[in-house]
Amino acid sequence: MAYCPNCGTEVAADARICRYCKAEFGEITGWMPTEKPSAPPRTTPQSTATSAAAAVVDTPGPKKNWWSLRWIWPKIHDIESAKAATLYGVLAAGFSSAVTAAIATASLVAQKPILGLDAWSYIDAILMAIVAWRVKQFSRAFALGGIAL
Repeated sequence: MAYCPNCGTEVAADARICRYCKAEFGEITGWMPTEKPSAPPRTTPQSTATSAAAAVVDTPGPKKNWWSLRWIWPKIHDIESAKAATLYGVLAAGFSSAVTAAIATASLVAQKPILGLDAWSYIDAILMAIVAWRVKQFSRAFALGGIAL
């Protein structure tokens, strides 16, 4: 059995993440499970379980901070997490497009600029919608173009 070098919890030798403290193991982070616990070992339901039913109980990790900025800059450690992170870019570009279109519609109805935006802002809304669509297709060029826009 191996141990998490961060909290001392027993983990599988080939584990990629500690189920308790969420420490990530691998070449990128430089952390690997150790043969001896570096921290005092925790008592988990798995180590004290007497029945097969009790052995499947999973101890939750620490609560995430509500002020964490992971939703702005998510941690990317493999292809799947990179693909999941593009969803944030798609949502941001789509939100920007929708708000710009709503303000352009309001300025068109009022026949005067609102917040400095007029009916010509539909062009910006359309361009940002195209950026959202292309970022969803994993286009790096359109992602950079969306930042510039």
